[in-house]
Order: sequence, then structure tokens, then C-alpha cells
Amino acid sequence: MDASGQDVGTGQAAKAEDLRTTVNMVAKSDRPYQLGDVEIDDEGRLRPRQNGAPIIFGFSYRGLDFMAEIETGGTPRLSLNAEIGKLPYRFEAGQRRDSTRRILEATQALPRGAIVLSDSQDMHLSAEIVPPAPLTPANIMAALTAILLDFKPYLDLLHDVLIVPPEPVSESTAN
Repeated sequence: MDASGQDVGTGQAAKAEDLRTTVNMVAKSDRPYQLGDVEIDDEGRLRPRQNGAPIIFGFSYRGLDFMAEIETGGTPRLSLNAEIGKLPYRFEAGQRRDSTRRILEATQALPRGAIVLSDSQDMHLSAEIVPPAPLTPANIMAALTAILLDFKPYLDLLHDVLIVPPEPVSESTAN
């Protein structure tokens, strides 16, 4: 028994059985290994995935934090979301605000998503794609890449527009 009162031998036997079940499942499968077939438990061990919960993960691109969610039941869907930032205030930068709005409007024609403006003036990227089957890591990366390539020109423009140029140094201040 360990300090918590659990039988250590029973816990280890259950973990070994989970591993055996996972290895057998992957070895006997006549299809490619897919995301969602197995999961990693809190102790870092591989085991068969028990429920149909979505697969959720995050990554950074162009200084933005993205969250991806893959629904694995039925027709798999990959959703991608990111908070881009606040729309510039008019009194701060009228031209930057107008340019940002035009960029957001242009994304409305994208086939897989758009960058929308919330009531609180937050810019939010939202996109969705049906990834190619089977749900292998390579196919998930291909789907993510397709979405990011759709948005890349707009994210590049937003990056350029939202960067606040430094204040010019006047000669009277420099002396």
C-alpha cells in the first residue's frame, strides 16, 4: 500500500493492462493510427481513449495563441480560434482603425472562416474545416495549414497595421 492507502500492486497491474490493451488495439488495427484512438493519462502513459470527448490543443503562430478543437465523433471537424486583439480606438489612430475594419471585412469572403468583431471591439478569428480522413497527425497538420494559409495575408496586414510606429524624436527633445 502507498501513503494514500491504495494497493500499489493493483494500480500497477491496471496500468500494465491498459498498456497491453492499447498495444493490442494498435497492432490489430487494419487502419492507420488516428488521433482520438488513444490518449495519454495524467502519468504520461498511453491508453485506449474511453470517451468521445473532443481533442483540444493550442499553439502559437505570428505571435497569436490559437486553440484547436477536433470533434472525433461522426464527421470529424477541426475548429480553430484565436483572439487577435482590440480594434484601435478612433482617437488613437483613425486611419489604423479604418484599415483594420477593411481587413476584417475582407475575411468575410474566406471559405473556412472569418475574423469578426465582438460588441466589446475584440477581434476574433474563427474557422472550421473537415480534415482529410483518417485523422492522422499528418492530416490534422494539413488541415491546420490550409486554414492558416487562408488567413496568412490578413494576419500579416493586421500585424503591419496594428504595430504602433514609434513617436518621432524632435530636435528640441533630443538636445
